[in-house]
Amino acid sequence: MSFFNKNSNDFRLRISIEGAQNLAVADANGLSDPYAVLLIDNKKYGKTTVNKKTLHPVWNLHTNIPLHFDKPHHLIEIFVWDKDRLRDAKFKDIIKVNKEVIGDDFLGKISIPVGQLFDLVNPSGRALEYDSPQNEDVILTLEKRNHQDNVSGELLLRFGIIKGPDSGNRDVAKFWEDYINQ
Repeated sequence: MSFFNKNSNDFRLRISIEGAQNLAVADANGLSDPYAVLLIDNKKYGKTTVNKKTLHPVWNLHTNIPLHFDKPHHLIEIFVWDKDRLRDAKFKDIIKVNKEVIGDDFLGKISIPVGQLFDLVNPSGRALEYDSPQNEDVILTLEKRNHQDNVSGELLLRFGIIKGPDSGNRDVAKFWEDYINQ
């Protein structure tokens, strides 16, 4: 049994979406206008800015997610999209566009079970503090949703645990182990 307060908010998972490289072309100009959306268990936790006319965006989005034992997280997903804009102002003025019908172009996604997150950085799967010298950026290849998707490229991420002001000398790795094994 853990010595941590099960309702504690002393620890957070920090996920940084630093950028992407070699994305698929989605626009007629041979480029894309990419942005990324961070979901955890289908809840939106962050969205990057749109980088216009590039296949190698730099976002540097940093999101701190509270870790509660009574509401554990299970799946991290990051979707990359190409922002589409309607160019015909008259059309936009006359007709309201339903984003479900005319939406942004899918450029790829990654899905990571929370319990396997630190396996990507550390062969032992041991959790690391975000600013630890042993912590490194991770490059993950974007995946398709189905065989028809035009997907290429990689996401550059960094993640780690951030200790809150009341965490004291509590061990990050022990906290994470208790969190994912509950």
